[in-house]
Amino acid sequence: LRASPRPGFTPYAASPDFPMVNAEFVAKAKAAGMRVIPYTVDTEKEAVRMKAAGVDAIITKREFGINI
Repeated sequence: LRASPRPGFTPYAASPDFPMVNAEFVAKAKAAGMRVIPYTVDTEKEAVRMKAAGVDAIITKREFGINI
C-alpha cells in the first residue's frame, strides 16, 4: 500500500485482485484506515482464505454469493 497523493485523504477501501491479499496486506490497509474488499473471489476455497486474512467483504461473480 502506498500513501495517498492527496494529504489528509484516506480511501474508503482497497480492492485488490484477491491473490494479492494476505493477513499482512489486510493489517496494513486497516492500520491506514481502509477496509479491504478483494475481487474476484469465486470459489469457496478462495473465500475461506480471504475470511482468514480478515477482509471486510468480497466481490464475486457468483450470482448467489458464497456461503462459508
